[in-house]
Amino acid sequence: MCTERPLARRLALALIAFGLTSTAACVYDPPPGIQLDPPPAGTFTTGDPLVLSFSEPIDPTTLKIRIWPDLRDIEGELPPGTTPLLTDCSLGADCGTTEMQVDPDGLGAQILLDPEDLGQPDVPLLLEIQPGLSDLDGRKTGAPALFDFQFKPAAGVNDEPVAFDNGHYVILSIIEDPLPAILTLSTHIIVNEDGLFALAGGEVDNIDGSAKNTANPDELFLDTTEDGFAIFAIGQVSAREGERFIESEPFDVNIKIGPVGLTLRDVRISGKINKNPDTDKDQIGGTLSFAGLVLNSGDSSFDYPAGTTTFSADFIPEDKLLEGSPDLCVDLCGAVAAQCDPPANFPPEGICP
Repeated sequence: MCTERPLARRLALALIAFGLTSTAACVYDPPPGIQLDPPPAGTFTTGDPLVLSFSEPIDPTTLKIRIWPDLRDIEGELPPGTTPLLTDCSLGADCGTTEMQVDPDGLGAQILLDPEDLGQPDVPLLLEIQPGLSDLDGRKTGAPALFDFQFKPAAGVNDEPVAFDNGHYVILSIIEDPLPAILTLSTHIIVNEDGLFALAGGEVDNIDGSAKNTANPDELFLDTTEDGFAIFAIGQVSAREGERFIESEPFDVNIKIGPVGLTLRDVRISGKINKNPDTDKDQIGGTLSFAGLVLNSGDSSFDYPAGTTTFSADFIPEDKLLEGSPDLCVDLCGAVAAQCDPPANFPPEGICP
C-alpha cells in the first residue's frame, strides 16, 4: 500500500550504509568543514548566539553568511523568488542589527541576532555559509553550507488560562542531518488550563501515489507492522500577552528493526501555537531537536551528533482520524503493538478527566 519502506527501516538502512562507507580511506585534503553547534538545552533561546565550529583554522576574511526564511520544500530547495533576510554579512561589513565575530584561533565563530529583529522567537530561519570559505592554505569551499534554526522565547509564567484545541494532530518533521528522513506521526495532544500537556503519537506512512511529506490524513495510515513505533512526551504551554508557546521535556525515541536499534536521544519540541486560518483550529510550528543519534547493529555502535530541524502539527478532524491512533485517555498504544513502551505513570495527573 505504501510507496516507501517504513521510516524506521529507511533510517536504519541509510545509517548502516553511511557507517560502512564513511570509513573508506581518502587522501583528499578538503576545505574547512562547518558545523552549527547545538545549544546545551537542545534548542536556541532568544538572545543565544549561533556558534559555528570549523574543522581547521579559517581565513576570517572569507567567512560570509546569509540568512533566509526557511521555506524549503522536500528537495531542500527554496521557492523561486525567495529573498534573503540578511545578505552578504562578513567581518567589518554592515550587517544591520546582526553581529559576527571569529575566534582568534580561527576554529569557531559566533553570530548574534537581535531578539527584536532577526532573532525573534518562533520564526523558522536558514543560515547559509556562502561558498568560498577558505583555510589558511587557500583551500575553499565550493558549495554553501545550510543550517536551519529557530529561537524559542525566554521562559515566562502564564498570565492567563491556557486554551488549546485538544485532539489528534499530524506531526510532520523533515530531518536532513545526519541523513534525510521524514518523520510523520498521528499524535493525540491534550493541554490543560495550567499549560501542562501530554502527547502520544504513532508512526504513519503515506499511501501509494501521495507525496512523501504529506500531512493530509486522507493520504496516511498508521504503521501497525513490527516496524511501527510510538512516542510519548510531556511539557508546558505558556500563554503570555495573547501568544501561546509550547515546549516539551526531553524524551527518547527508540526504534528496533530486527537486530538493528536506533535511538534519538533527548528529543525536544518547541514552537508557537497559532490558529489555522483555513480551519480555525490550532496548529503548531516550531523546532525539533535531538542531542544525538545512536545506531546499534550487532556488536557495533555508531554515534551521530546532535541535530535540529523544524516541525509542524495540524489538527485532524474527528471524521479524518486515522484508525488505531494512540489515545491518551483510552489506549496509549492504539494499534501500535510492536514498539510501544509508555513511561510509568503516563499521562500525568490532570490530563485526562
